Amino acid sequence: MHGKRVLVPIERLRFRCKTCGRTLCEAVPAMDDKRQAAPRLIGHSEAHRPRKTCAELPREVGVDDKTARHIFDDDVARRSARVRFDTPEVLGIDEFKIVGQYRAMLTNVDRLRLFDMLPTRKKADLVADLKRMPDKRRVKLLTTDLWSVDRPVVLDQFPKTPIVADRFHVVRMANDALERVRKSVRQGLTTRERLRLKDDRFVLLSSRDHLSEDGPAKLEARGERFPLLRAACEAKDAFHEIYSHPCK
Repeated sequence: MHGKRVLVPIERLRFRCKTCGRTLCEAVPAMDDKRQAAPRLIGHSEAHRPRKTCAELPREVGVDDKTARHIFDDDVARRSARVRFDTPEVLGIDEFKIVGQYRAMLTNVDRLRLFDMLPTRKKADLVADLKRMPDKRRVKLLTTDLWSVDRPVVLDQFPKTPIVADRFHVVRMANDALERVRKSVRQGLTTRERLRLKDDRFVLLSSRDHLSEDGPAKLEARGERFPLLRAACEAKDAFHEIYSHPCK
């Protein structure tokens, strides 16, 4: 009530069946059907659960962790029953890490929305999920990372759909190559020189359009001092410019 936890004592009549001996408690309209809580508490928990952990919310409302998880599971089940996700025309396949475990992630690239999330990134789970996907004919384009597992699965499930390597993963290859050059150059420097070049990584990896006001001057100084770094940086920028070309 008013954002504060309130305890409401309720006296309930309890009945016993003379035939079978089972007991039945009196129904209370102001109490949730599954647990000893008012519907207002359930609604508060459902509204705040996406922004709070399974430990934080129970302490706030005065229930145990298990009850909070069950409230969340019931809310997810109700939403899943009434919400339908349309299969995207541009389907993205990637993975990300949650609590130390990688999970496959399917996204609607056009709308920048999450479409589905798998418990793992194993090939078997991805194949099973794509087989169950409704209206697969809607998918006109697929974007994936460069992981070897995704591509054969996509080719099997979407044999006629064009596949595009995700730009982030392609560009990262050039950045990783530049990083190897930078580390090899730093190995031959003294401790004082390495400390002076502490922020050179961010200057070298940033695109010229995203440099700060003093960024171009720092980049020019690095290039004059280390010609190998200049060459690697220019090669990286040239590689990134592939995406600025108007045609194949």
